[in-house]
Amino acid sequence: MQDPLKHLRQYQTGGTDAAMEIVVPLPRSASGFVERHCPNEACAPRIFQMGEGPGAEQQLTEEAAALTRRRPGGDGTVCPYCGVMAEDAAFVSARDREAALEHAKWAAMDGLRETFGASLRDLARTINRGNRGGMISITAQYTASPPVPSPQAYREDLLRLLTCNVCARGYGVYAVGLFCPDCGATNVDAHFARELQLVRDQAALSRCAADDGHAELAYRLLGNAHEDVVTAFETYLKTLFRYIVRRRQTADADELLPKRAIGNAFQNIKKAHKRYAALGIDLFAGRTGDEMALLERNIQKRHVIGHNLGLVDEAYADQVGESGFGHSVELTPTEVTSFAEACAAVVSHVTAVAPELRPDAPTDSRQVA
Repeated sequence: MQDPLKHLRQYQTGGTDAAMEIVVPLPRSASGFVERHCPNEACAPRIFQMGEGPGAEQQLTEEAAALTRRRPGGDGTVCPYCGVMAEDAAFVSARDREAALEHAKWAAMDGLRETFGASLRDLARTINRGNRGGMISITAQYTASPPVPSPQAYREDLLRLLTCNVCARGYGVYAVGLFCPDCGATNVDAHFARELQLVRDQAALSRCAADDGHAELAYRLLGNAHEDVVTAFETYLKTLFRYIVRRRQTADADELLPKRAIGNAFQNIKKAHKRYAALGIDLFAGRTGDEMALLERNIQKRHVIGHNLGLVDEAYADQVGESGFGHSVELTPTEVTSFAEACAAVVSHVTAVAPELRPDAPTDSRQVA
């Protein structure tokens, strides 16, 4: 007799036939990443992905280990968005639990189907052998039902796939993440490095378009790259600001965090500096006069490029102190790239000086047990 539990046994980790303990592999994306869901209900967007780690044999240098919040590998996950830490099981998403349950049900039912079918075939053979040569002949026949395919759970790779620059764990997030989900190292620099590379790639495409005689396309590509830099700069500063305020749990946190309170503060040099100054952080410390002029000028260009097709208006000419009213604002691949690098330096500075982002920062009060 066939074993009705043969499909389940490949997942068995313990227990008995009456109370079998099984572990069903979670669905993976095309690149081999598993979905994770932060257990902190206040976190957003909560969903991220993790790939395979380097393995248990990985050895970190003392310098790298000092940047981590936990030893990479083994049981434990850090939310890349809010920093909450918990055992791996706490991060299993509800739809993955459902997919695993459906697969276990299929394995159990398919094993029973095959076993029952084999029993009926044996019964038919027995009947046929026992009725040979008699006056009355009974023929039994069994037709197997078609096999039921195993349920397949599809998971799509997230758009931003990264590798931790400390423990080399691959992971995917939506747009911006602050921490590696394995070792917990602050990974903001790795994220903004991706922004920088995308801008460099766009600048290179712009040069190619210009060389091929497509001046308007080249300008449009640079304009898109420039606007991406400002958007990234604003998003990272806003994300870091909100994280720091939440971790400090100050009395005025509810007044500082809402969208209406933040507005477009991080699209403006003076307003952004004021917001971080209230946290005791000099946002532009270490920046030279030329770098500040570059930041100021290019942030002002955003309105012209994004809302005026690059045409200089009176407001821009007055604010920046440049002539050119009625003409296209100047954009060059070198300036756009330099602007992105200056923004990256500011973001990196916040990461380096904010106590809440250091590996030895106090545990989040919302940590999941």
